[in-house]
Amino acid sequence: MIHESVEAAIRAERERVQNEANHAKGPNVAPVARECTFADFMKCSPITFRGNEGAVENIKREVTSSEPTTLSKAVRMAHTLMEQKVKAKVL
Repeated sequence: MIHESVEAAIRAERERVQNEANHAKGPNVAPVARECTFADFMKCSPITFRGNEGAVENIKREVTSSEPTTLSKAVRMAHTLMEQKVKAKVL
């Protein structure tokens, strides 16, 4: 009787471990990509953009390198950004 109880406990533990392994999600598991239509996007209640230009126009040429490779490139980048700022104030 004890032998049968031990075997049953071992069997139950093996099934539990196997069941956990089946449901375990590792770091490489990603959610399945699905189509997102405009209607689906609007259901998420996105914050309305309050501007007179499109978002793409606002970020155009604003992407810069985080680490300039030389001092001259850093100076050139700063000069370009200042020119853009001056042009934005004029408009």
